[in-house]
Amino acid sequence: MRRFLATGWNRQISVFEDKEAQLSPEPAWAGGTPHCDDIITMDYCSPYYLATGSFDGLTVVWNTDTERIVAQFRSQLKRRDQILTSATLKSPTSQHPPSATNSLSTSSRPASRRLSSYRLKSASSSHLHHVPVDKLLFLKTRVKSKARGQSTLVTSEGGHAFFWDMFSSGPPLGLCPSLRILSYCGRYCFFSL
Repeated sequence: MRRFLATGWNRQISVFEDKEAQLSPEPAWAGGTPHCDDIITMDYCSPYYLATGSFDGLTVVWNTDTERIVAQFRSQLKRRDQILTSATLKSPTSQHPPSATNSLSTSSRPASRRLSSYRLKSASSSHLHHVPVDKLLFLKTRVKSKARGQSTLVTSEGGHAFFWDMFSSGPPLGLCPSLRILSYCGRYCFFSL
């Protein structure tokens, strides 16, 4: 029987069985909810790997047979935000448009979560937050061969591409700044510069 997986604002993975009579979610995903914010991207690698990336910057690789976590990754890339109050919006410093050359662009964020009109370049009461994972892709040939010490997962976070080895939960194996993953087709991974 086929299963459909859905993710989103509730930070959970929902499983739907392909039944003729009804379409309703199964009981909760056994792996729990390690994400602290919306899951905004996912990718599947046959026969049983699922990767989810969230707005809080966490990437989780799952085994879909056991519904357990295989690996977790979080880059050290962070963005500096300040959500402005109505008093701050009236101040002269808030009249400057956000910098178009900012390397941590908000273009990777979903439209419903963009804060570009409420962003300051520098602020005294700002907070550091992890950059969202806006796209992730398995390098499927390497995953199937269980290649260790090689990149098996690529994530796009804040205009940077990170290359991870999902068989070891260590730091990223590589980083390419100013890239955005567009798609993965066969043996090729397409980036925009």
